[in-house]
Amino acid sequence: MASARRLVALALGIGLIVAATAATSAAATQRTSWQRSMLVYHDASRTDAAWQRHLMRVDGNGRFTGQWLFDAAILTASSINGKDLMYAELDGQDLKALLDQTFADAARLDEAVGELAARYSPPPAPIRVSITVPWFNPGNHGLVLPGSSAALDLSDPVQRITATDWYLDQIGSRATAAGWRNLALYGAYYHHEDAVEVTGDATYVKQFNIEAHTRGLSTVWVPGFSGPNALSGTSLGFDVVNVQPGYAFLNAQYEGDVDGSRLHAIGAESAKRHQAYEYEVSSAGESPYERWIAHQYLAVAEETGATAYPQVFFAGTADDMFDAMTGQASTTGDRWATYNDLADYLAGGTLRNLEIRVPWAPSAQADGSLQQVWMPAAGQNPTALRLDFGDADSSHPWQGTLTVRVNRRGGSGAAFAQRSGAGEMLGYDSLQVPLPITQDGDDAIVSVTVTMSRQAGSPWPYVQRLVAVQYALPVVASGTAGETSSAPIAVQTGPHADSVPSSLGYAAGKLTDENISPTGAWNWDGAMGWNLFDGRFSVSIDLGSRYPIASVDVITHLDQSAAVNWPYGLAVDIGSDCAPRDTGIVGETCQSVGTAGPPTLTTRPVNGSPLETAGTFSLPVADVSGQYVTVSGAGTGWVLLDQIEVRDSSGDIVSAGRPYTVTPTPSVQQGARTAYADDSSRLVDDVVNPDFRPQYSQMFSGISATTGGTVQVTWRHAHRMSFATVWMADANPGYAVVLPANVAIQWRNQNNHWQVAGVVTPTTTRGPSPNARLVLPGYARVTGIRAELPGGSQGWYMLSEISSQ
Repeated sequence: MASARRLVALALGIGLIVAATAATSAAATQRTSWQRSMLVYHDASRTDAAWQRHLMRVDGNGRFTGQWLFDAAILTASSINGKDLMYAELDGQDLKALLDQTFADAARLDEAVGELAARYSPPPAPIRVSITVPWFNPGNHGLVLPGSSAALDLSDPVQRITATDWYLDQIGSRATAAGWRNLALYGAYYHHEDAVEVTGDATYVKQFNIEAHTRGLSTVWVPGFSGPNALSGTSLGFDVVNVQPGYAFLNAQYEGDVDGSRLHAIGAESAKRHQAYEYEVSSAGESPYERWIAHQYLAVAEETGATAYPQVFFAGTADDMFDAMTGQASTTGDRWATYNDLADYLAGGTLRNLEIRVPWAPSAQADGSLQQVWMPAAGQNPTALRLDFGDADSSHPWQGTLTVRVNRRGGSGAAFAQRSGAGEMLGYDSLQVPLPITQDGDDAIVSVTVTMSRQAGSPWPYVQRLVAVQYALPVVASGTAGETSSAPIAVQTGPHADSVPSSLGYAAGKLTDENISPTGAWNWDGAMGWNLFDGRFSVSIDLGSRYPIASVDVITHLDQSAAVNWPYGLAVDIGSDCAPRDTGIVGETCQSVGTAGPPTLTTRPVNGSPLETAGTFSLPVADVSGQYVTVSGAGTGWVLLDQIEVRDSSGDIVSAGRPYTVTPTPSVQQGARTAYADDSSRLVDDVVNPDFRPQYSQMFSGISATTGGTVQVTWRHAHRMSFATVWMADANPGYAVVLPANVAIQWRNQNNHWQVAGVVTPTTTRGPSPNARLVLPGYARVTGIRAELPGGSQGWYMLSEISSQ
């Protein structure tokens, strides 16, 4: 499955972006010898007709139209002889088999071009072909190349290049012997998606490029966004570099935190480097949301100017979009529209950006804030507003809040998002504010008021764009955002779990026990952490009483060889008497009274383990007192923490032994999790998805309709709310997803006593997905919501969110 391939690749190949020294490409003049390249993974079941569909557009009846889609092709594979090309130790026979397989695919591609050229006009020039080069793993100490008896130790840089040279020579000689009539060799595709410093890859790929260029081969690299040196590909010597934005595979669908702002950031940075970015499509654009994301890849490439440069297109691994494209009637869901968007783009068409731009010409208010009023046009019904911005000085960033008040026909409400941490790419950041809904469901928007405020001493950001988000997975503002949820099926406890169930409530565990790895190594009993795909985590600590807080230290680890990485986007929010959240409902969700400044990292080596580094991120706090401290951040791969130390103005650690709660649950790797299992955060992430499909399994908590079951969200500090809503997926007979006949909803009062349930019939006519809503009494001071779904039926209930307002 395409999404699984991309997620695994990005989860394993991770680290910091490190600048490389400049290198000159001997084949730089060939960069414009092609403009649009398909990335084709080997599929043993691919038919001759499917090969032809990779080359030429088809109409609604599956007939070829004469429009050639691509002028280049990259031929690769996920694995060979059961071994992953990205990370495994390949032997000589594996290398030979890979070359045999790839050149066999090239022969079929050549034949497909010839067949189409005989029936239609031939392509303007031979299709330029790049042949995959696997990772020559430095952990391989005994590689015997075909025709040789000597074993090469790839940990030796010279012998590693010797093996690589043999492979590059094979590409050249086999291409010459192939006798292609319709193809021309462009060069080598470096399949590994990062250049990890600790394995010597940055130095290796520079020499790889020199060796390829010496042989007349140009080189292509498509690194993952989070991978080391991803933005330094040309200085490493590659001729064509396309960074993978990851938006299609690291958004909320896959428990990631990436939104549409990533495309703008990558597009702008790519265009500066005279590069495009890679097109990616999840599930071949099967659902509306996947289609909209794929559309935005193309529209934003045009908007940022990245489309002017050679671009690589990923449409899946085995059974990709083109394999399945036999005509409109035979395609699934939104794939036909996705395909036509792509084909139009490849033909030179212009795609409309689906983002709704909100003007930003704010007026200054008496309280020092900035305010903008927006009146949506007819048909515009966004579920969130997103602010894309940057800081003029990264060492002195904007610290403040974006508040959005929505006036709807059925009422009004206000939600917020707090900016308290830095983004993952310098100069590009974003805040998304989910919009409140109304109790009666009359949610047509009349007007929106956007207010930007800042903490004392903070500068304003420079606003890149303000976007009303409509064509994306719907979200809803909620007072439960960031709290802890539970469901009948829970994710498995991971290898780096806490010593207490801190994802179910406040408890004193590993993060405040004052124990730190004695050697600095990550692989010890005291480390706690998460396996994430650009996903977020949070830790809320109860200090017991209010303190003047001076700093927060996060003690953590880095080991690129084991996919252990520094967290990024670290932020600290301080609450006076409740645990602050970075988004929620104004007047209901606990908001911070202050935040920390940018973190500084202090590192120390790990004795006996040169690939590891221990480190402490220190976040300064000025003139803020509070009882609760929430530390949040994001990560890719494993994020492992030893301690979080909160110090007061006297320098004393005031967090030692104190209870805390975390989200999500520190569990096993994402690909190994039980399907439809709750991770303590799935039902409180603001995302409301009406569309259940297997590729959305990580977004839902499932309950068997045979047994029924209970889900709940709880929190410490009571607040008033008007109604609570349980959101579900539409009935889908194809996947045995059903809606319950009724839902019994309870609320927990300020004394932690559950109140008598109200039985509610779900509706499909209110809001972005089916839901059951309980209106609460006016006196209610609430600390939890519980929903009981009945048994005695067949199939599954799929729940996406429990919200309150």
